[in-house]
Amino acid sequence: YRWQRQDVSVLAPGVALLVAAAQSVVTTTSGDTFTAPLAQTVVFVLRDGDWKVIHAHQSSPQRR
Repeated sequence: YRWQRQDVSVLAPGVALLVAAAQSVVTTTSGDTFTAPLAQTVVFVLRDGDWKVIHAHQSSPQRR
């Protein structure tokens, strides 16, 4: 991934949201390279002193 933007918002004490945008880059064994946009969201909660991921989602939005 080539991260272009990563924003973290605290939604409540012990709850945080990561929203990110990136490019997913893959190079095949024959040397061809493919690039696609990537959007990601991750929800974290603080449990017993540790941050845990309770939900994550990635998708490839259409190029504009």
